[in-house]
Amino acid sequence: LCLPFGWCKSPGHFGVFALAAEATTQAHAPENPRVEGAEPFWVKTHVDDAGGMEARLHRRPYVAARCYEQMVRHLFGLDTIHPGKKGEEGTPTEKAQWWGYILDVIARRISVPKEKLRKMALLIYAPTWDWGCTRIPRRDSQVMRGNGTFIGNVAPGIRPEMASLNRGLGGNQDSEWLDPPGTPEERQRVFEKYSEIIVEYR
Repeated sequence: LCLPFGWCKSPGHFGVFALAAEATTQAHAPENPRVEGAEPFWVKTHVDDAGGMEARLHRRPYVAARCYEQMVRHLFGLDTIHPGKKGEEGTPTEKAQWWGYILDVIARRISVPKEKLRKMALLIYAPTWDWGCTRIPRRDSQVMRGNGTFIGNVAPGIRPEMASLNRGLGGNQDSEWLDPPGTPEERQRVFEKYSEIIVEYR
């Protein structure tokens, strides 16, 4: 089993189990609705990474975080919450890393961590992506496609280019190199489009 995004360390069915923690948390609300609001808590989970957003009404964000932790431990065991990750990301803040993005609720802005941008820069300046190259490892193209999806959430302008990357990933799936389908002219256009995409990325 693997995740749809391509990460293979956590089985894909973790996402299904995560719905149980979401549903039980969202079935709860603060004990003091006059001060902290009567609406149920809100939380979403991506595989095993949960995040919530709450109004700053007295202790509500902290109560919501504690409620989620209690639900997870009740459902999956007392040692389910990783203490290191909880210490790093578990305290409610106005700016936090969430599902790999930096979310700033005051500025209403989502951005990509600098480490991810550095990784993307190293990727797009690799010799594989030099103009006119037609010998591209399939895995490199898959990595480029995955990073494009990730970056596309903060830079929507590159989303339309993902269709060209998808076309390049078609064809012979047994080859370790890109082997797009079509006539020689169509294949050449696929590789030209790849080069154009990299120019835009750079």
